[in-house]
Amino acid sequence: MSSINNIDTSNNTRHAAPIDRAQRSSQAVTTDQSNRTPDSVDQVQLSDHARWLDRLRDLPVRSDLVDRIKSEIAAGTFDIDARIDQAANALANDLAL
Repeated sequence: MSSINNIDTSNNTRHAAPIDRAQRSSQAVTTDQSNRTPDSVDQVQLSDHARWLDRLRDLPVRSDLVDRIKSEIAAGTFDIDARIDQAANALANDLAL
């Protein structure tokens, strides 16, 4: 075991006082609330993307089509290649390519 020699403890070194975390957190809350006025109002700004997603939620779901495709996938009869070609053609037509 090693020992530490020649440590001078004769000087008056001050030790840091322990932090009272409860007192500090209550001061922070008080400070934050002191900046507010009775007329302060919280505001939220929604992005265009968020508004678009909100509109998507309102679109009707064709549950009969979803159920049919789920059944075809489960049975292994869903023709993925034909669907991809069909989707690519529809996209090209929409973009007028």
